Amino acid sequence: MNKLVARGIGDVAVSTLVTVRGTIRATRVLPVGRGVAFDATLADDTGTLELLFLGRTAIAGIEPGARCAVDGRATTRDGAVVMWNPRYELIAGEPADGDSPAEPRQAADVGESGGSDRALFHVYLGAAPGVGKTYAMLADASRRRQDGLDVVVGFVEPYGRADTIAAMDGLEVVARKRVEYRGARFDEMDVAAIVARRPSVVLVDELAHTNVPGSGRNEKRWQDVLDLLACGIGVVTTINVQHLESLADAVEQITGARVRERVPDLVLRRADEIEFVDSTPGELRERMSAGRLYSPDRSAQGLNNYFRADRLAALRQLALQFVGR
Repeated sequence: MNKLVARGIGDVAVSTLVTVRGTIRATRVLPVGRGVAFDATLADDTGTLELLFLGRTAIAGIEPGARCAVDGRATTRDGAVVMWNPRYELIAGEPADGDSPAEPRQAADVGESGGSDRALFHVYLGAAPGVGKTYAMLADASRRRQDGLDVVVGFVEPYGRADTIAAMDGLEVVARKRVEYRGARFDEMDVAAIVARRPSVVLVDELAHTNVPGSGRNEKRWQDVLDLLACGIGVVTTINVQHLESLADAVEQITGARVRERVPDLVLRRADEIEFVDSTPGELRERMSAGRLYSPDRSAQGLNNYFRADRLAALRQLALQFVGR
Protein backbone atom coordinates (compact mmCIF):
# COMPACT_ATOMS: atom_id res chain seq x y z
CA MET A 1 0.00 0.00 0.00
CA ASN A 2 1.58 3.28 -1.12
CA LYS A 3 1.40 6.26 1.18
CA LEU A 4 2.28 9.90 0.50
CA VAL A 5 3.59 12.49 2.93
CA ALA A 6 1.84 15.79 2.24
CA ARG A 7 3.86 19.00 2.51
CA GLY A 8 0.72 20.79 3.63
CA ILE A 9 -2.93 20.09 4.31
CA GLY A 10 -3.86 21.82 1.07
CA ASP A 11 -1.90 19.13 -0.81
CA VAL A 12 -4.00 16.25 0.60
CA ALA A 13 -5.68 14.42 -2.29
CA VAL A 14 -8.99 12.62 -1.88
CA SER A 15 -8.80 8.78 -1.84
CA THR A 16 -5.04 8.86 -1.19
CA LEU A 17 -3.45 7.32 1.90
CA VAL A 18 -1.48 10.22 3.34
CA THR A 19 0.46 11.52 6.33
CA VAL A 20 0.02 15.18 7.26
CA ARG A 21 0.38 17.43 10.30
CA GLY A 22 -1.08 20.67 11.55
CA THR A 23 -2.70 22.43 14.50
CA ILE A 24 -6.11 21.62 15.97
CA ARG A 25 -8.19 24.77 15.48
CA ALA A 26 -11.59 23.63 16.79
CA THR A 27 -13.46 20.58 18.06
CA ARG A 28 -17.13 19.62 18.22
CA VAL A 29 -19.44 16.61 18.38
CA LEU A 30 -21.56 15.90 15.30
CA PRO A 31 -24.58 13.63 14.82
CA VAL A 32 -23.81 10.87 12.31
CA GLY A 33 -26.67 8.56 11.44
CA ARG A 34 -27.99 7.30 14.77
CA GLY A 35 -24.67 7.94 16.48
CA VAL A 36 -22.12 10.71 16.93
CA ALA A 37 -18.60 11.58 15.82
CA PHE A 38 -15.92 13.72 17.45
CA ASP A 39 -14.85 16.30 14.85
CA ALA A 40 -11.46 18.02 15.13
CA THR A 41 -10.42 20.63 12.57
CA LEU A 42 -6.74 20.24 11.65
CA ALA A 43 -5.25 23.32 9.97
CA ASP A 44 -2.07 24.85 8.62
CA ASP A 45 -1.41 27.84 6.36
CA THR A 46 -2.45 25.81 3.28
CA GLY A 47 -5.92 24.61 4.34
CA THR A 48 -8.04 22.62 6.77
CA LEU A 49 -8.89 18.94 7.23
CA GLU A 50 -11.75 17.55 9.31
CA LEU A 51 -10.79 14.56 11.51
CA LEU A 52 -13.88 12.53 12.33
CA PHE A 53 -13.74 9.84 15.04
CA LEU A 54 -16.91 7.79 14.86
CA GLY A 55 -18.59 6.92 18.14
CA ARG A 56 -16.43 9.28 20.21
CA THR A 57 -17.38 12.50 22.01
CA ALA A 58 -13.87 13.48 23.11
CA ILE A 59 -10.24 12.35 22.76
CA ALA A 60 -7.65 13.22 25.37
CA GLY A 61 -5.18 15.79 24.06
CA ILE A 62 -7.10 16.53 20.85
CA GLU A 63 -8.03 20.12 21.67
CA PRO A 64 -7.61 23.59 20.14
CA GLY A 65 -3.95 24.59 19.92
CA ALA A 66 -2.57 21.04 19.99
CA ARG A 67 -0.11 20.00 17.28
CA CYS A 68 -1.03 16.72 15.69
CA ALA A 69 0.17 14.33 12.95
CA VAL A 70 -2.43 12.12 11.30
CA ASP A 71 -2.29 9.15 8.96
CA GLY A 72 -5.29 8.03 6.92
CA ARG A 73 -7.23 8.17 3.67
CA ALA A 74 -8.96 11.43 2.83
CA THR A 75 -12.50 11.62 1.49
CA THR A 76 -15.19 14.31 1.27
CA ARG A 77 -18.27 15.05 3.37
CA ASP A 78 -20.62 17.94 2.64
CA GLY A 79 -17.95 19.54 0.45
CA ALA A 80 -15.18 19.36 3.08
CA VAL A 81 -12.09 17.14 3.00
CA VAL A 82 -12.25 14.70 5.92
CA MET A 83 -10.49 11.65 7.39
CA TRP A 84 -12.54 9.05 9.22
CA ASN A 85 -10.87 7.50 12.30
CA PRO A 86 -7.29 8.35 11.31
CA ARG A 87 -4.26 7.21 13.25
CA TYR A 88 -2.81 10.19 15.08
CA GLU A 89 0.05 11.40 17.26
CA LEU A 90 0.16 14.50 19.43
CA ILE A 91 3.38 16.45 18.85
CA ALA A 92 5.05 18.65 21.43
CA GLY A 93 7.66 21.34 20.84
CA GLU A 94 7.15 21.89 17.09
CA PRO A 95 7.10 25.30 15.37
CA ALA A 96 3.68 26.82 14.79
CA ASP A 97 2.08 26.73 11.35
CA GLY A 98 3.97 28.73 8.77
CA ASP A 99 7.34 28.65 10.57
CA SER A 100 8.58 25.70 8.50
CA PRO A 101 7.01 23.16 6.18
CA ALA A 102 6.38 19.67 7.46
CA GLU A 103 9.28 17.39 6.64
CA PRO A 104 8.50 13.85 5.47
CA ARG A 105 8.80 11.45 8.38
CA GLN A 106 8.99 7.70 8.70
CA ALA A 107 5.56 6.13 9.08
CA ALA A 108 6.59 4.75 12.46
CA ASP A 109 6.47 8.34 13.77
CA VAL A 110 2.79 8.64 12.93
CA GLY A 111 -0.09 7.04 14.80
CA GLU A 112 -0.28 5.60 18.27
CA SER A 113 1.58 2.41 17.46
CA GLY A 114 3.67 3.11 14.37
CA GLY A 115 3.90 0.65 11.52
CA SER A 116 4.46 1.20 7.83
CA ASP A 117 0.79 1.38 6.87
CA ARG A 118 -2.63 1.85 8.33
CA ALA A 119 -3.85 -1.23 10.21
CA LEU A 120 -5.67 -3.85 8.14
CA PHE A 121 -9.47 -3.90 8.41
CA HIS A 122 -11.14 -6.86 6.64
CA VAL A 123 -14.87 -7.58 6.93
CA TYR A 124 -16.67 -10.83 6.14
CA LEU A 125 -20.28 -9.98 5.28
CA GLY A 126 -23.12 -12.50 5.15
CA ALA A 127 -26.76 -12.32 4.12
CA ALA A 128 -27.90 -14.34 7.16
CA PRO A 129 -26.59 -16.27 10.16
CA GLY A 130 -24.99 -19.59 9.28
CA VAL A 131 -23.59 -18.77 5.84
CA GLY A 132 -20.02 -19.44 7.01
CA LYS A 133 -18.58 -16.02 7.87
CA THR A 134 -16.80 -17.14 11.04
CA TYR A 135 -15.42 -20.26 9.36
CA ALA A 136 -14.11 -18.15 6.46
CA MET A 137 -12.50 -15.72 8.90
CA LEU A 138 -10.77 -18.56 10.77
CA ALA A 139 -9.54 -20.15 7.54
CA ASP A 140 -8.15 -16.78 6.49
CA ALA A 141 -6.41 -16.46 9.87
CA SER A 142 -4.74 -19.85 9.46
CA ARG A 143 -3.39 -18.79 6.06
CA ARG A 144 -2.08 -15.51 7.46
CA ARG A 145 -0.44 -17.39 10.32
CA GLN A 146 1.27 -19.77 7.92
CA ASP A 147 2.60 -16.72 6.10
CA GLY A 148 4.26 -15.63 9.35
CA LEU A 149 1.75 -13.00 10.49
CA ASP A 150 1.06 -12.71 14.23
CA VAL A 151 -2.69 -13.49 14.40
CA VAL A 152 -4.75 -14.01 17.56
CA VAL A 153 -8.42 -14.64 18.35
CA GLY A 154 -9.93 -11.72 20.22
CA PHE A 155 -13.48 -13.05 20.25
CA VAL A 156 -15.01 -15.88 18.23
CA GLU A 157 -18.40 -17.40 19.03
CA PRO A 158 -18.55 -20.96 17.61
CA TYR A 159 -22.09 -21.72 18.87
CA GLY A 160 -21.03 -25.32 19.37
CA ARG A 161 -20.54 -25.91 15.64
CA ALA A 162 -17.94 -28.63 15.16
CA ASP A 163 -16.40 -27.23 11.96
CA THR A 164 -15.97 -23.78 13.52
CA ILE A 165 -14.36 -25.21 16.66
CA ALA A 166 -12.00 -27.32 14.53
CA ALA A 167 -11.02 -24.25 12.49
CA MET A 168 -9.79 -22.54 15.68
CA ASP A 169 -7.22 -25.29 16.27
CA GLY A 170 -3.70 -23.87 16.39
CA LEU A 171 -4.77 -20.24 16.81
CA GLU A 172 -3.81 -18.29 19.93
CA VAL A 173 -6.87 -17.11 21.86
CA VAL A 174 -6.75 -14.00 24.06
CA ALA A 175 -8.63 -14.80 27.26
CA ARG A 176 -12.04 -13.18 27.54
CA LYS A 177 -13.01 -10.74 30.26
CA ARG A 178 -15.49 -12.13 32.82
CA VAL A 179 -18.15 -9.57 33.77
CA GLU A 180 -20.94 -9.80 36.35
CA TYR A 181 -24.14 -7.96 35.48
CA ARG A 182 -27.50 -8.21 37.23
CA GLY A 183 -26.56 -11.39 39.01
CA ALA A 184 -25.28 -13.20 35.91
CA ARG A 185 -21.79 -13.71 34.48
CA PHE A 186 -20.81 -12.89 30.92
CA ASP A 187 -17.66 -13.25 28.84
CA GLU A 188 -16.69 -10.24 26.72
CA MET A 189 -13.73 -9.36 24.50
CA ASP A 190 -10.84 -8.00 26.57
CA VAL A 191 -9.70 -5.00 24.55
CA ALA A 192 -6.99 -4.01 27.03
CA ALA A 193 -5.49 -7.51 26.94
CA ILE A 194 -5.41 -7.44 23.13
CA VAL A 195 -3.69 -4.04 23.11
CA ALA A 196 -1.16 -5.31 25.65
CA ARG A 197 -0.54 -8.44 23.53
CA ARG A 198 -0.19 -6.24 20.43
CA PRO A 199 -0.68 -8.78 17.62
CA SER A 200 -0.49 -7.83 13.95
CA VAL A 201 -4.10 -8.96 13.42
CA VAL A 202 -6.92 -9.89 15.78
CA LEU A 203 -10.11 -11.80 14.89
CA VAL A 204 -13.29 -10.18 16.21
CA ASP A 205 -16.56 -12.00 15.54
CA GLU A 206 -20.00 -10.32 15.50
CA LEU A 207 -19.17 -6.67 14.88
CA ALA A 208 -22.70 -5.54 15.82
CA HIS A 209 -22.56 -7.03 19.34
CA THR A 210 -23.63 -4.86 22.29
CA ASN A 211 -21.18 -5.08 25.18
CA VAL A 212 -22.34 -5.94 28.68
CA PRO A 213 -22.33 -2.78 30.85
CA GLY A 214 -19.15 -2.58 32.88
CA SER A 215 -17.07 -4.65 30.48
CA GLY A 216 -15.19 -1.69 29.02
CA ARG A 217 -15.46 1.92 27.96
CA ASN A 218 -17.50 1.26 24.80
CA GLU A 219 -21.13 0.27 24.44
CA LYS A 220 -20.66 -1.44 21.07
CA ARG A 221 -18.11 -3.90 19.73
CA TRP A 222 -17.66 -1.87 16.55
CA GLN A 223 -16.38 0.94 18.79
CA ASP A 224 -13.89 -1.51 20.31
CA VAL A 225 -12.75 -2.39 16.79
CA LEU A 226 -12.17 1.26 15.93
CA ASP A 227 -10.06 1.58 19.09
CA LEU A 228 -7.98 -1.46 18.10
CA LEU A 229 -7.42 -0.05 14.62
CA ALA A 230 -6.39 3.29 16.12
CA CYS A 231 -3.75 1.40 18.11
CA GLY A 232 -2.33 -0.02 14.88
CA ILE A 233 -3.77 -3.53 15.36
CA GLY A 234 -5.34 -5.04 12.26
CA VAL A 235 -8.86 -6.45 12.61
CA VAL A 236 -10.70 -9.17 10.71
CA THR A 237 -14.39 -9.24 11.62
CA THR A 238 -17.84 -10.56 10.64
CA ILE A 239 -21.28 -9.02 10.25
CA ASN A 240 -24.68 -9.92 8.78
CA VAL A 241 -26.46 -7.60 6.38
CA GLN A 242 -29.33 -7.13 8.84
CA HIS A 243 -27.03 -5.09 11.11
CA LEU A 244 -26.02 -2.48 8.50
CA GLU A 245 -27.68 0.76 9.52
CA SER A 246 -28.74 1.72 5.98
CA LEU A 247 -30.38 -1.69 5.39
CA ALA A 248 -31.78 -2.60 8.80
CA ASP A 249 -35.22 -1.13 8.13
CA ALA A 250 -35.45 -3.02 4.84
CA VAL A 251 -34.46 -6.24 6.61
CA GLU A 252 -37.20 -5.68 9.19
CA GLN A 253 -39.75 -5.37 6.37
CA ILE A 254 -38.48 -8.53 4.68
CA THR A 255 -38.25 -10.74 7.76
CA GLY A 256 -40.72 -9.20 10.20
CA ALA A 257 -37.99 -9.34 12.87
CA ARG A 258 -36.85 -6.22 14.69
CA VAL A 259 -33.17 -5.27 14.24
CA ARG A 260 -31.90 -3.84 17.52
CA GLU A 261 -28.16 -3.88 16.89
CA ARG A 262 -27.03 -1.62 14.06
CA VAL A 263 -23.58 -0.65 12.81
CA PRO A 264 -23.08 2.68 10.99
CA ASP A 265 -22.24 2.12 7.33
CA LEU A 266 -19.24 4.42 7.72
CA VAL A 267 -17.55 1.81 9.91
CA LEU A 268 -17.58 -0.62 6.98
CA ARG A 269 -16.51 2.09 4.56
CA ARG A 270 -13.30 2.28 6.63
CA ALA A 271 -12.61 -1.38 5.65
CA ASP A 272 -9.80 -2.23 3.26
CA GLU A 273 -11.91 -5.10 1.92
CA ILE A 274 -15.47 -6.35 2.39
CA GLU A 275 -15.73 -10.00 1.41
CA PHE A 276 -19.19 -11.45 0.79
CA VAL A 277 -19.59 -15.00 2.12
CA ASP A 278 -22.22 -16.43 -0.18
CA SER A 279 -24.65 -19.28 0.33
CA THR A 280 -27.77 -19.94 -1.71
CA PRO A 281 -31.10 -20.13 0.15
CA GLY A 282 -31.28 -23.83 -0.67
CA GLU A 283 -27.83 -24.55 0.78
CA LEU A 284 -28.54 -22.61 3.96
CA ARG A 285 -31.92 -24.26 4.49
CA GLU A 286 -30.31 -27.66 3.96
CA ARG A 287 -27.78 -26.93 6.71
CA MET A 288 -30.60 -25.78 8.95
CA SER A 289 -32.62 -28.96 8.27
CA ALA A 290 -29.57 -31.13 9.05
CA GLY A 291 -29.19 -29.46 12.46
CA ARG A 292 -25.75 -28.06 11.65
CA LEU A 293 -26.64 -24.52 12.73
CA TYR A 294 -29.17 -24.72 15.56
CA SER A 295 -31.00 -27.21 17.76
CA PRO A 296 -33.88 -29.11 16.07
CA ASP A 297 -36.61 -26.95 17.64
CA ARG A 298 -34.88 -23.70 16.67
CA SER A 299 -34.18 -25.04 13.18
CA ALA A 300 -37.83 -25.88 12.57
CA GLN A 301 -38.94 -22.46 13.77
CA GLY A 302 -36.29 -20.69 11.68
CA LEU A 303 -37.16 -22.56 8.49
CA ASN A 304 -40.75 -21.34 8.77
CA ASN A 305 -39.81 -17.75 9.60
CA TYR A 306 -36.50 -15.93 9.13
CA PHE A 307 -35.01 -18.68 6.97
CA ARG A 308 -37.83 -18.97 4.45
CA ALA A 309 -36.38 -19.29 0.94
CA ASP A 310 -37.97 -16.06 -0.33
CA ARG A 311 -36.67 -14.07 2.62
CA LEU A 312 -33.16 -15.48 2.30
CA ALA A 313 -33.14 -14.62 -1.40
CA ALA A 314 -34.15 -11.03 -0.64
CA LEU A 315 -31.46 -10.71 2.05
CA ARG A 316 -28.86 -12.12 -0.31
CA GLN A 317 -29.80 -9.52 -2.91
CA LEU A 318 -29.44 -6.72 -0.34
CA ALA A 319 -25.97 -7.92 0.59
CA LEU A 320 -24.88 -8.16 -3.05
CA GLN A 321 -26.12 -4.64 -3.73
CA PHE A 322 -24.22 -3.33 -0.69
CA VAL A 323 -20.84 -4.82 -1.66
CA GLY A 324 -21.39 -3.65 -5.25
CA ARG A 325 -21.83 0.02 -4.32
